[in-house]
Amino acid sequence: RQLYFNEEEIGLTFLVFRYFSGILGSQDFEPISHYMTALGMFAKTDMHLRLEPQCYLNFYLAFKKALILNETTDEKADIKDLGFKLIGDLLKNRDEYDKVIDIGSQLEINNGEITTAFTLKEIVGMKQYAGLYFVTLAARKMYGDKAIILTENNVDK
Repeated sequence: RQLYFNEEEIGLTFLVFRYFSGILGSQDFEPISHYMTALGMFAKTDMHLRLEPQCYLNFYLAFKKALILNETTDEKADIKDLGFKLIGDLLKNRDEYDKVIDIGSQLEINNGEITTAFTLKEIVGMKQYAGLYFVTLAARKMYGDKAIILTENNVDK
């Protein structure tokens, strides 16, 4: 198993870092703030401190708010379909994507409370979907609106 970044992954990481740094302090940074909050929660979650619902919700809000902020849409738009339209080519499984987004939507509607069971797999899926969209935004910023990012790996493995 590969435990290091290859050249392509380092390039994508730098691309996203430059994007994040470029919008720091602006209203465009709000989705990234949710993403970073979720990363911190994910790192601190253990059997004594259960932050899974809040972590999941913040990854979902990062994805949703980034879509609303950067695409021609409004808060009432179908985020699930819009998101899949933008990152779906990088995914293998629409059903898994729908399930992950539906759980995030339920968490948002119920203020972080949910009866539907989910695991770290779904949290990581939500993190990956937000991350893929941030890579897309970073590529657009650097290469224009026609930028397309294709990777060898799929998220839903």
